[in-house]
Formats: sequence, C-alpha cells, structure tokens
Amino acid sequence: MSNLRYYHGTDANFIVTSGQTIELIQEEQAKFAAFSIHFTPENLQELIDKYDQITSIPSDNVFIDIQAKATNEVKIEHDKSCKFFQHSKFDIEMAFPNDKLVWNQFGFNDYAKARRSPRDMFMFLSDFDTMAVRYKDILMANGWTEEKFANVLEHQNKLKTAMNSQNDSMIERRRATETRMLMLNTVYEKMAMYFKAAQIIFEDDENLLKRFKFPAPSPSSKADDIEEDILEEETNN
Repeated sequence: MSNLRYYHGTDANFIVTSGQTIELIQEEQAKFAAFSIHFTPENLQELIDKYDQITSIPSDNVFIDIQAKATNEVKIEHDKSCKFFQHSKFDIEMAFPNDKLVWNQFGFNDYAKARRSPRDMFMFLSDFDTMAVRYKDILMANGWTEEKFANVLEHQNKLKTAMNSQNDSMIERRRATETRMLMLNTVYEKMAMYFKAAQIIFEDDENLLKRFKFPAPSPSSKADDIEEDILEEETNN
C-alpha cells in the first residue's frame, strides 16, 4: 500500500481545513451546480459522507495512549519475570552449590540478555522451564513447590499476552493511520475538482478564491511527519 499523501501537513490540520472548505462548498453549491453537471447534490453528499467517516476515526492521540498502556504492561510483566528469576536463582545456587555448569543450564550466563529484552526473556523462560522440569526432584527437595514450577510458564504466558497486546495496538494504530490517509486522499481529489472550477466561477472575487485553495507546504518537522513514522513503525518492530 502506498504511503503517499496528496495533501500537505498533518492529518489533523487537513481534517480541520477540509471541514471549513466543505462548508464553503455547501454555501456555494448552487453556483457550482449551475457551472457544471458534475457538481450534483449527490456528488456533494458523497464528499460530506467521506469527510464524516474520517472524523469518526479516533485521533492518533487515542492510539498513542492505548499503545503506551500496552507498552507499560510489557514492562511490568518483564520486570516481574526478572524478579522471579532472581528469587529462583538463590534456590538453584543452594540446590547445586558451586556447580556453575548446572547454573548455566538454568540460564545464569544468558540472563543479562533476557533482562534487557522482553522477547529474549520469553525464550529464556521456556528454557528455564525445561531445566526446572529436568531437575524437578532436586529442586523440590530444596523447597520448590508445584506452584513454583507452574509460576515459570505463568510468567511466560503473561509476558506473551502483554507483548501480543502491544503488537496489536501498534497494528491498530497503523491501520487507522492508513485508513485515515486514504480517505483524506479521496477528499482531496473530490475537493480539487471544486477548486479547479472555483478558479473560473469566482475569478472576479479574489477574496473568495483564496478560500478555495489547499494549505501550502510548510517546512517539515517531527510533528508534521508523525503519521509517516507510524506507517513505518510496524516494519521496524
């Protein structure tokens, strides 16, 4: 799918200016209809309906908040997994005193990487569970309970659920941005036809002609380019 915008500036800015322009077109509809058969009430209603659909899509700020909450949930579950391993580490050291080879089977030498990455922690817990089952009798003799064994996969499952929610929120934001952009492109195309005709219909009214123009390009900034960043986000994560 193309990420090309026909309009300049942010989606929010174009939505506002489009709404103002559509109101102006409604006011001058009779003149447009008299100028060409292409400017029917039905065509104008299509433009209005398309604009209404756009405004029904939540703003990007809503999706930002949803994604932020999902990201925080990943951090919470990741931190809990780290804490669980640190507590388990003591039990393993007591069960296998000075046996670094066994310690490493439980991931002692891989933990630093898992501590930095939720994705790595997910795989780390899978390996940790495998070793816990292998040495179950020894661990139980050193205080582990069935509940503690179950906790390993419980932490993994909660982390997976949180990561899935985070990924879903990113996809949802991307899709909303794409949908909004495509609809705005359609609105742009429909309004462009009115703007072209307006140059003829209102050629003697300079003040009115100024209102039948799209927003001019402005120097690019991080704020102006945020939607383009969103469209690349899923690929980069």
